[in-house]
Amino acid sequence: AGEDGVVKIWSCKDGKNVKTSTRLCSKGHGISQVKIMKCTNELVAISTDFYIFVLDAELQLKRTFVGHLGEVTDAVSFAKGSVIAVGTNGPEIRLFPFAGNNCQLLRGHEEAVICLASHN
Repeated sequence: AGEDGVVKIWSCKDGKNVKTSTRLCSKGHGISQVKIMKCTNELVAISTDFYIFVLDAELQLKRTFVGHLGEVTDAVSFAKGSVIAVGTNGPEIRLFPFAGNNCQLLRGHEEAVICLASHN
């Protein structure tokens, strides 16, 4: 991940680039983090322009989540990979079910949600 807006997979054995995604972000923005969703064998890439991209093991784009007004600080999947929880620089946690286009807000924090954890 990086400022060019693509996700790359590198070989630990020889240090060569094995796979590269297509450009995910708009020009001038990059990928700030990539999370491995072990239960679904997918990657979640978070961009500096507030998008969340779900990629399969071949780095093909499967889904894009939009609608954030600020920095995405963390993301985790739970419920056997059927829901992604997203922390932002706001006091809510956003829940995005993979089987739909809706978003649920979990309120209760007084400050920004910096880190999330889940146990599947």
